[in-house]
This record gives sequence, structure tokens and C-alpha cells, in this order.
Amino acid sequence: MNTQNYSKEAIKTRMYRHAMNYWGIKKVENLDPLVKLLLEALSSELFGLSHEIEDSHNRMLDKIANMLTPDTLVHVHPAHGICHALPNDIAKAEITRDTGFFANLPFGKDRQKGKLSLYPVKNTVLYNGDVRRLICSGDIYKLDATMTKELVYRAPLNMAGLYNHTIWIGVKMDERIQKLENIPFYFEMPFRENRQSLYSLLAYSKWSFCGMPLSIQHGLAEEEESDNPETLFSMCNIEQEIEHDILTSYSNQFVRIASPLQMDVKLKSVLPEEIMEHYPASLFEDSEPLFWFRVKFPSNFTPDCLDELKVCMNAIIVQNKRLKHFISKVNDLTAVIPLPTGEEEHFYSVASVSDIMDRKYTEIPYGGKGERSNTYVIRRGGCERMNSREVKEYLYRVLDLLQDRGAFIASLERDTFSSEIQEMDSLLNHMERMIKDIQSATGSLSYLLVDLSEKAEMLYVDYYTSSCEAANDLPVGTSLMQLEDSSLKRDSIFMLTTTRGGKSIPISANRFDMYKYALTTRDRIVTKTDILNFCRKELGKHLQNIRIEHGTMVSSRPHEGLVRSIDIYLTLKKDEERDLDFMVEDLENRLSGRSLDRFNYRIFIEKAG
Repeated sequence: MNTQNYSKEAIKTRMYRHAMNYWGIKKVENLDPLVKLLLEALSSELFGLSHEIEDSHNRMLDKIANMLTPDTLVHVHPAHGICHALPNDIAKAEITRDTGFFANLPFGKDRQKGKLSLYPVKNTVLYNGDVRRLICSGDIYKLDATMTKELVYRAPLNMAGLYNHTIWIGVKMDERIQKLENIPFYFEMPFRENRQSLYSLLAYSKWSFCGMPLSIQHGLAEEEESDNPETLFSMCNIEQEIEHDILTSYSNQFVRIASPLQMDVKLKSVLPEEIMEHYPASLFEDSEPLFWFRVKFPSNFTPDCLDELKVCMNAIIVQNKRLKHFISKVNDLTAVIPLPTGEEEHFYSVASVSDIMDRKYTEIPYGGKGERSNTYVIRRGGCERMNSREVKEYLYRVLDLLQDRGAFIASLERDTFSSEIQEMDSLLNHMERMIKDIQSATGSLSYLLVDLSEKAEMLYVDYYTSSCEAANDLPVGTSLMQLEDSSLKRDSIFMLTTTRGGKSIPISANRFDMYKYALTTRDRIVTKTDILNFCRKELGKHLQNIRIEHGTMVSSRPHEGLVRSIDIYLTLKKDEERDLDFMVEDLENRLSGRSLDRFNYRIFIEKAG
């Protein structure tokens, strides 16, 4: 709305002008005082009415945006990170997506049980072995059970400049493992500002094992596609879309060895044979023989980068979610089942639904061909008679009514009702405090609408909840424990990274930006406007200003030289300038995953004025 045309003074001035033209009056002072009073009152009413119309327009737009915005954009996002684990007394173990871990939280987080639940994002094979030595530019480092890197021996002077971009990875492996194939290595440089560009260059590294060159693949192994018709609807599965984004954010940090390896004990050595002559013989006396992988990086990996580099095996990408069980009695043909959540918890996804006859129910539209029986659908809010906002408004009306009646009773005979009036005042004050503590309507309850089969008297629902923001910032090195079995070594399960990315359901003010992005882009970024809408959708209330310019940068890929870039300048609110490195990484990964390959992004953070 243009405030200059629709302000109270502007409306009154136009009405004065029209009245003066109608009566042929030259000056405002000559108008009748009663007419001026009426026009002023009318202008105030029109001003209030214009604001009510504007508010109704905004409410209609919000309602439309809430109805038409895809669930993938307004769904909660769990916090995620990477943890480490080793098998317990077996050569290798497979960790499935149903293998749960938990961490004891400090006071103030997840107050319900004092535990944070984590589950793997994808199935992962763990080997009973790990990286125990690193040789970076000639410097020898030792890695302990917690993957802490400790310098053991400095590079001799005769090695200066010979292996500036080369490292050797010493791996200790269980003797029962005779063959390795498609084994991933996880790389991390937590203190480098441009680490994402360096991670993308891992694809150009050259690997060898005991002098034999190896073929590698950059990124995580993709799961085999099924011929099941349900896979056609994977783009509609909210949980799969969120997990795909999580895997994409870490994929650049993994390198898989595609060549099959025969782990012969004869190939073990204290140090790689090609550099053993540079070190004194006393260094080999108490050292343990290891399998050595030689890795030569592109020239972008300077010696100081290699000093910060950490490498490990058996890294698991995990996300914060908690499995809950709910049993409900049903009598109607169609059941509406609420899915309760605890404090600081949000509904995430449904794991399974079955009835007393052990019949499985599937979510629409994943029921396959034929008639859709034994199906369910998820509804977030709107199924209850009153939500928290309506309850709050109703209680406020009751409170106002009681206060008015109480004031009238007090005016009759204060001495007669003095004790009752004091008790009533204390109850009203207590009621007002309780109303203020009622949660807003943003935490609406989720419901399961089930198309029941015959004789389905009971429904068993397993579903996941997430703590969202409360699960962020779980420190590196936090010990984890398994929820059920003990197939992993207890002291080997810990966090390699800090958890991040947890977001609850966005506020209504950000829904319109999400709807605008979904309507204009279909989650594919092509134009400058698409980039603007995407950044507004991702950052929401944290963003103060954004501008986009075209620039030039040195390509992160070898032999490309200078390339054109899209420079994004973000101005954040002063109280939101935290975890900027993680925020920039996530935003750049999400932009790249939805853009053309020729788009090269650079994101800059500007200080708020």
C-alpha cells in the first residue's frame, strides 16, 4: 500500500478539496466547523477500513500460500552430522537406517528425556579397521581412537619440496578382512575458509596402493534403484527429499576406492617403502605395520592445508529423529489419529502403520496399482475443533468478561464480598499468566487419516519426531551409544562433526516467500530472480538484504583458469551472524544442486549497517 495516498491526512485533504469544490469555497477555514468535524471523523473511519481491507488481503494470501506451498518446503528439517563407529569383534558390520544412537545432552536441550536420538541417513558398511597414521608432506602424524591428530616426527630436510602435495594414509585392518571393495574415506579440513572448493578437488586426486594405481569415485555410493512402482513417486516423498539434501551436503568429503583390493599381510609395512630411506631406523622399532595408500592431490592443496587434513574410515551420516510408538482404538470407517509430540519436538515422518490383523498400511500415493485400500494420509493441523490460537482468544474473552463482572460486583458492597473478590483477583491473575504460556498455533498437531479395513479394531503407529533447532550444535567428540543391540564398540562411537541444519516449521511470514519460490521455479534455479527467491526462502527472517552481481573467479577445477561467477552478497541481521561458515556451505550446496552445472557461485556476507 502507498502510505502517501492512503494516510489519514491524505484522505482528509482529498475530502476537504472535494467539499470545497462542491460548495465553491476557496479556503478550508471557511468550511462549517460541523462539516469539518464530520469529514475528519469519516476520514478516520476510511483510514481504519483501508487497513482492515489490507489485512484481509494479507490473510487471504497467507491462506493461499499455506494451502498451495508444497510440504517439502514447509516441513521440519532435522539436525544432521557425521559420527564414527567400529564393529565389535567382527570383521565388518552393516549399519541400517533403523540402527539408532543417542547422546546425553547438557541441561536445557531436549528436556523430555535428556537424550538426543540419531539415526543413519543411509545404510553403511563398517570395517573393523581405521586410519592410524598420516604422512603429510613428510610429517608423520598419529591418530588415536578418537581420531585426534598428533605430530610424531617432522619431515627430514632432505625431503623438503619433494612431496608437497602428497600424503600417505596408514590403515590398520582386521586380519579376517581379505578383500576390500568400494570402501569410502572421509576427508575433513574444519579450519579452512575455502574448504568446499578443496573438497570438490578430491575427485582429481590420484591414488595408489603398494605401487598399484587405483580407480576412485568421488562422493557417496548411490543405492540401487528398485523396479517397484513406488520409486516413481520418490520426488513426492518428503523424507527422501530431505535426506537427499543431507547426503548432498557431505558427499564432496567422501572418496571411494572402486578397485578391488586384496589385503595380504605381506603388503604391510611400518612406512611406505618409497620414503623409508629418508627416516632414521630408530623410528621403526616400536611401530606397527600398516597398509599404506598414497594420495597425490592437485596443486591447490598446499602444505598447510595438508597439515590440517583429517582422514578416517567408517564415517556415518546421521540425522536427529526419535522413534515413537502409538496404539489407538478405532471404531469408525475412517480413523483420525493424533500423533502426539513432546516438548521441543516436531512431527517428522511415519515409519509404519499396521492393524490388529497385522495388515500394513501405505501412504497415498504409494499404494501401487489397483484399488487403494489400506492407505493413510498425513494432515498437519486443521483436524481439531479448536487450535491453540483459538483457545487463547476464547480464554481472553472469558477473562475480560470475568474482569468486567468482577468489577461490577466489587462496586456493590465491598465489605460483604471482600475475601471472595481478593480470591477472584488472584485466580484471574493466575489465569492470565497461564494464557500467556499457551504455545502459538505454529506447533500444530499432526494427524493420521486412515482408510480402515474390516475388523481393524486397533492401529499400531510407529513415527519419528525431531528436535530441530534444539539438536543443533552437538559438539565434536560427543560420545554416542546404541539404542538396542551392541554390535559396535562402545568407545568408538562419537561425533566427527557438529550437528547443524535443524529447522522447525517456518513462521507464516516466510510462507509466502516459499510459495513464490515453488510457483515460479519448480525447485529448479535458472534466472537471477530464482536465486533471489531461493535465498529469501532459505534464510527467511534472518536475511536483511540481498544483491547479485556477475564476477570472475579462478575455477576450482584443474586446467580451466578464469571462469564467470555469480556473486551473491548477503546482509544478515546483527543477531543472526552465527555459524556463518556452515550457513554459507549449506546455501551453496543447495544452490548448486538445483542449478545448471555452468553456474559458479560465490557467497559473501556483508555487515549490517
